[in-house]
Amino acid sequence: MSIDLMDFLWSATLDFERRRYVRLVLREKAFAALKSHDTKVGNIMDISQGGLALEYIGHKDTSRGTALLDIFILGSELNPYDVSGEIVYNNDIYIPYMDNEFASLLTTRRCGIRFVQLSKTKREQIRSLIEVNAY
Repeated sequence: MSIDLMDFLWSATLDFERRRYVRLVLREKAFAALKSHDTKVGNIMDISQGGLALEYIGHKDTSRGTALLDIFILGSELNPYDVSGEIVYNNDIYIPYMDNEFASLLTTRRCGIRFVQLSKTKREQIRSLIEVNAY
């Protein structure tokens, strides 16, 4: 089955435009600690005022729900802690060279987190972090 290029581009545009805020990449290496029932620490792949994408290595886990995040950038004083978020997705990322027994124990995962119920102070901290560090 082939996909018409225009149909593909149209659906990609619709998916992209569903986001309220533009996702940006941070200049410096940035991390987040996802503090749920099992704490995970990973790289922030992109961030906006509405949420972020986090890539981490961990056990297969499709859990969703709410969690607290600590966001930190090396060498920065703009590090918001205890940011409340909702895990929107939590998926495996397939890495071809990781097809072995070890990969079945730990996998590279990406999860999307939507910020929820942020205080004015937390929202301002995230906005400042993005203004200073994103491109």
